[in-house]
Amino acid sequence: TNHYWKEGRQIKFYYRGGIVGIEKNFVERITESDVSYYEPTVESRALERESDKKSEKGLEEKEKKTEKETEKIDVDYFKTRKAALIEKIEEAKEKFKKANTEGDKITQDKTKKEYLELRKQLSELKRELIKKNNGELPEWL
Repeated sequence: TNHYWKEGRQIKFYYRGGIVGIEKNFVERITESDVSYYEPTVESRALERESDKKSEKGLEEKEKKTEKETEKIDVDYFKTRKAALIEKIEEAKEKFKKANTEGDKITQDKTKKEYLELRKQLSELKRELIKKNNGELPEWL
């Protein structure tokens, strides 16, 4: 996109005459585009503000509900598990770099498989938490 902004826990941008909002946690990167974006008129801005107010009220209610339900989740388990997986992923990256420098194809292949498996486990951990957290990934993971 060539224009975006942050609003609460979302990244927003114009798309096909409308506005799209995506949770920040789901945005891996933002790249610039040559496609022109929609310039809102005074009228459409008023509609957006009205819509945003309704969305904010709904989001506040949802966050209150989520806070109550999040208390039931074993936060320490998820944080500890994530930290361990991230550490192993970093180790696998370093092993791969070393094997690449040394031209060791066997270790490269083995380490690549290990890395992909660890990434898969991290994704499964996130999916498990999303399921337990009513379809949302908390910011702390």
